[in-house]
Amino acid sequence: MTEPNAGAMPAGAGAMPASVTPSPDENDAPLNFDGWLNGQDEPVKQLVNERFEALQNTVKATRTEREDLAKQLRDATKKLAEGSEARQALEGLSEQLEQERLRATFYEDAARPELGCSNPRLAYLGAQEISAIDGKGRVSWDAIKTAFPELFRTPHVTAHAGDGTGRQPPTGKSMNDFIRKSAGR
Repeated sequence: MTEPNAGAMPAGAGAMPASVTPSPDENDAPLNFDGWLNGQDEPVKQLVNERFEALQNTVKATRTEREDLAKQLRDATKKLAEGSEARQALEGLSEQLEQERLRATFYEDAARPELGCSNPRLAYLGAQEISAIDGKGRVSWDAIKTAFPELFRTPHVTAHAGDGTGRQPPTGKSMNDFIRKSAGR
C-alpha cells in the first residue's frame, strides 16, 4: 500500500517565486522568453541556463548516436553481397533513418518562434509535396509560406477592436462615453 502523499510535491514546490512571476509592463507589450529572462535575478538566470545546457547536451548526444548508427548501417551494408535480401533490408533501414533525421531537423527548425509555424507536421507534409526540402535537409521556408500561408501565424502586439481588420477602431464616441456622461463623470 502506498502512502497517501507519495509522489506529492512539497508545499510551494509547484508555485513560482514572486521574482519569477512575469509582470506586464506599462506598454502591455507581449511577453517573450528572452525579455523575461533578462529581467530575472542572477540565480534564476543561472538555473535556466543550466537547464538549457543539459537539454542541449542531450540533443547533441542523441544526434551523435544517430549519426554513429547511420555509419554502422552503411558499413554493414557495404560488407553484404550486392543484391542480397539482407543488403536491401539494410539499405531500406538506412533510408528510413535518413528520412527521420530530415524530419527531426525540419521540426526543430519549425519550432523557431520567428517562423511562426502553427502546425509543423502539416508544414512538413506540404514541404514534401512542393519539394521545399533539398537532399541535404535545407528547407525553403519562403516557398512553404507562399504555398501554405495558413500554417503560419503573424504575431499580434496588442489586442484591440480592430484586430483582424488591419485598422484601428474609430476613436469617436463609444457607449462607455455615453454611460459616463449620463452618470455625471
